[in-house]
Amino acid sequence: VQRSHQLGVFIRGSEATIEATTVRDTLPDTQGLGRGLNVQPNPTTAGPSTLVLRGSLIETSREIGVFVSGSDASMEAAVVRDTLPDAQGDFGRGVNVESNPSTGSSSTLHLRGSLIEASHQIGVAVQGAEATVEATVVRGTLPDSLGRGRGVDVQPNPTTGALSTLLLRRSLVETSREGGVFVAGSEATIEATVVRDTLPDALGSGRGVSVQSVTG
Repeated sequence: VQRSHQLGVFIRGSEATIEATTVRDTLPDTQGLGRGLNVQPNPTTAGPSTLVLRGSLIETSREIGVFVSGSDASMEAAVVRDTLPDAQGDFGRGVNVESNPSTGSSSTLHLRGSLIEASHQIGVAVQGAEATVEATVVRGTLPDSLGRGRGVDVQPNPTTGALSTLLLRRSLVETSREGGVFVAGSEATIEATVVRDTLPDALGSGRGVSVQSVTG
C-alpha cells in the first residue's frame, strides 16, 4: 500500500488481520495528516475495532505511523520507522494508542518483537490506554520543535483524563531526546529493560526514566 493520501489503511468498527505487508509513504492531506494505519471505533455504534499486525512494515507516514483509538491492537514482528511530522511540524509519532475522546472507550496495545525507529516527538505514545511492550526496540526518536523526542511516553488522555498503564519488559529504548521513558499521572512496570544514550533537549534535560505527577 504505497503513496496513499491521508490514510494508508483505515479500520473503523471492524476486525482486521494484516500480515507480511508494507504500508509506505502515506502522503499528507491539507492538514498534514498522512497516517499509515488508522484504527478507531464505529462513530455511530461505538463498536471498537480489532487489529492484528504481523511481520509488516509501516514507513514514512506523516503525523502518526500507527494510530489506535478506542480499539484493540496486537503488533508482532512489526517495523514502524521514519514517521514524519505534520504540516505544523508537530507529532511524527511512531505508535499512538489512546482512549477514544468521544465515547470514552479504552484501548489496548500488545507490541512484541518489533522495532519503532526514527519517529519524531514520541516513539510509542500511550494516552488513557493499556499497553504491553515486550522484546521491542524503540530507537532514535527525533526531536519536535520543543526538543522532545521521547522513546516511550505514558500519560492520561488529554481530553478525558483517563489514566494509562504500561508494562515494559525485555526491551531496549535508546537514543531518545529529553526522556527515554516518560510517565506522568499513570502507572508503569519496567522489567529487564535497557534505557540508554538519552540525549538532552535545548535546556539540557536528557533523563533516562522520568516518573511524575500531573498538575491538578
